[in-house]
Amino acid sequence: MRPQKIFASLLSFSMLFGIAGFSDCEGAKAVMYDMPQISADMVSDSLSENWSVYERILELVNINRAKNGAAPLKLYYRLCQAAEVRAGEISRSFSHIRPDGSNCFDMLGNYNVSYNAAAENIAAGYDTAEQVVQGWMNSQQHRTSMLSSKYTHMGVGVFEYNGTVYWSQIFTNGTYSDEDVKPQSTVISGDVNNDKKVDSRDASAVLREYAASSSKTGGSFTNEQKKAADINKDSKVDARDASMILVFYAQSSALNGEQSIERFVSRYR
Repeated sequence: MRPQKIFASLLSFSMLFGIAGFSDCEGAKAVMYDMPQISADMVSDSLSENWSVYERILELVNINRAKNGAAPLKLYYRLCQAAEVRAGEISRSFSHIRPDGSNCFDMLGNYNVSYNAAAENIAAGYDTAEQVVQGWMNSQQHRTSMLSSKYTHMGVGVFEYNGTVYWSQIFTNGTYSDEDVKPQSTVISGDVNNDKKVDSRDASAVLREYAASSSKTGGSFTNEQKKAADINKDSKVDARDASMILVFYAQSSALNGEQSIERFVSRYR
């Protein structure tokens, strides 16, 4: 992420029991761009890549909440899904009104998030978690949302386009199941087609991806598939990964499946 900012903009929007309030903050802009739609795969990849950033923002927010006598927030997976979409949307239209004209909180229904109170902070032009949280803290409206005792959970989204980083922060109150508070990793090393098996089909898929990524057409694996394919963890998807998958498949078949991919891979790192 680039160290210099073109602009830094903030907006804050909150809703309580169906009563909405809107307030513009310093430098707020409404800018429309011709951007592609944010796909489900893009959201999934972003959550996997950016979870450590979300956790850092949660840490910073909770430090400030503790200083002001507020209980800590929890990071909620479904809110992060919604916030990721919103971060992409504000790169097209920097507003709490979505590009399709609907309210920003309508996104929560798409992810089955129930709530009595909700708030959204958005920002653009900040390059790090520390910078954007400080920017929100320096604005009374955003600070109020982050420190409010009404909220119990938070979701975070981050999206970069044309060198500018866009941020979304969504707060709600509610009781959510533990499995929805933080995502559980579903990546199995070697299982690139996500059929819960590691076999020759996965090796073939890795070889096709390697050939495509080496050509002008480029590969088509999602980030989750790349993580699954890169079983030797050298940050590349290539023929070595495919070979290791085939060796594992052959050995596992000989042992009637009594060998884990994790134990196999650990011997070759």
